[in-house]
Amino acid sequence: MEEEKKKKSLLSWRDAMKMGIGFAVGFTMICIIVFFIGECSSNSRRNGVERRIETAIDSWSEKKLVVSGVTADGYETFDNDTIGVFKKDGKYGYYNVNTKEIVIAADYEKAKRFSQGLAAVVKNGRVGFINLKGETVIGFDYTDNKLDGDDKCVFRYGYCAIANVDGKYGVIDLTGKWVIAPEYMDAIVCKDYAIVKVKDSFNMQIDYSGHIQNGHVVDKVDILWIEKDDEYGNADFTKETKYCMYTVNGRCGLMDCNGNILTAPIYLYIKAIGNELFAATLLDDNAKVVLNGKGEVISR
Repeated sequence: MEEEKKKKSLLSWRDAMKMGIGFAVGFTMICIIVFFIGECSSNSRRNGVERRIETAIDSWSEKKLVVSGVTADGYETFDNDTIGVFKKDGKYGYYNVNTKEIVIAADYEKAKRFSQGLAAVVKNGRVGFINLKGETVIGFDYTDNKLDGDDKCVFRYGYCAIANVDGKYGVIDLTGKWVIAPEYMDAIVCKDYAIVKVKDSFNMQIDYSGHIQNGHVVDKVDILWIEKDDEYGNADFTKETKYCMYTVNGRCGLMDCNGNILTAPIYLYIKAIGNELFAATLLDDNAKVVLNGKGEVISR
């Protein structure tokens, strides 16, 4: 009887050992599998990133482009557009992205993408517009120092923001007619109106009949809170004031919460240091002035 109990005890101990070993082996295998899956996933992600990077590089100038048997010096393509721009011997032209055939010869000093059937090109330092046949549709009566900007000299909603020979911005239609006179520092085309920049002043909203819809358009308005630095030098906003900082073209001004403009947008930043006391940073990002609740400079 005693011997039989010992055998059972020994057997149960062995079973326990087997179970323990089996559990350890199983757990180890699971860890190895998880690690392997993680590495594969990581490698896959890394390879995917590398492939994306390689694709991005290939789509730019590192990959040579041959159009109609001519090796281009550089080229540019545009999303969902079959017409790209190529460069040869310092001049620009257009080619078919799918067939690699030249569509318009490289005769221009600069060239923008086609939009609404027209593309802005430069000849003798002047901007004009051509169609897909290379025909001049809108004469070379414009200039634009910002031709390289994505939103410049590109038709949208039937309109294009562009500068005249004096460098003043306005908006033309698809025939080249000025629908907003060239009187401004800059212009941006929107669907039903344009936003124009007046020198040292506010933006204005003007419709395509030339009527001013809003004479004072701001980019952003922030309610000012009294700022005090905490013990770590971080700004601690303790109390809301009845004033706001508005922003126009990256410049700030002071207004009250009733919408009354108290200063022109001539500051880089404004912060409240009291109920009716403000520290305004000048555009040099160094000097500051102190303003009162009327927007008046009370110390320098």
